[in-house]
Amino acid sequence: MQNKEKKLFNVSSFEEAYKLHIEKKLIIPCGGTTGIFRVKRENFEGFINLKYCNLSYINQQGSILTIGALTTFNELIEYLKNRKNYY
Repeated sequence: MQNKEKKLFNVSSFEEAYKLHIEKKLIIPCGGTTGIFRVKRENFEGFINLKYCNLSYINQQGSILTIGALTTFNELIEYLKNRKNYY
């Protein structure tokens, strides 16, 4: 097993991350350390850091709740605790 150093690519938007991922298939999008530990392939160059892509959000329009990909369970729980008559 090779132990090559992996690169971390910091991006500031989802569009930038998507473009980078399409151009370089051996770079894996990652929103946190959990994703890093779950990677089982060895043939990749590094990770795309999604932290600064504004993917942590909770929006509600009527009865529809939209939750961003990097929203934590704690953020969701706090949001729901603060909502009256949500259910």
